Amino acid sequence: MQMGGKEKFGATTERRRQLKKLIEVVDRIGLVQVVEEPTREKNTLDLVFTNDVDMFTHIEVTGSSMSDHKRIELTTNLIKNNSQTTRIDKKEYGEEISFWHLNFHHEDINWININKEINDIQWKTIFSEKDTVACTDMLMTILKIICLKVIPLRKQKNRNDKIPRERKKLLNRIKMLKRS
Repeated sequence: MQMGGKEKFGATTERRRQLKKLIEVVDRIGLVQVVEEPTREKNTLDLVFTNDVDMFTHIEVTGSSMSDHKRIELTTNLIKNNSQTTRIDKKEYGEEISFWHLNFHHEDINWININKEINDIQWKTIFSEKDTVACTDMLMTILKIICLKVIPLRKQKNRNDKIPRERKKLLNRIKMLKRS
């Protein structure tokens, strides 16, 4: 595994210090880097760490037309169990609220309080003796509850104003015909 990539003019002292710190943290908490192929030229710059290698059934690094970095595709054996997830509802949405419904760009969000609340949680106690799937579900639920307290919802777009896809295609074809 190559960490940190190749520096154009040699690694700086700061980069070496950061790399050493990353390696120490990874070793201390027992994480393993799962991407072993180069992700940009001959270097592995995009890292994926896990404490449970068995959850990945397939790892593939493929080229990308959008970037000079290769795309990492991971397939897991995780199955989402909807019966165990906490359902958080809001009347105006009429559906379960997800992180997509929250306006993370709102100027009045107090990120310091959010970080404090997350740091105050006894994660080791909560996650002890639980598998990766259960821990992930619990993490998402806790983060969702914290975010719903402080982060405002996005303004819901009026779905009645939306033009159906097929009609939009027809309108665009008509425009193209008028141009020619």
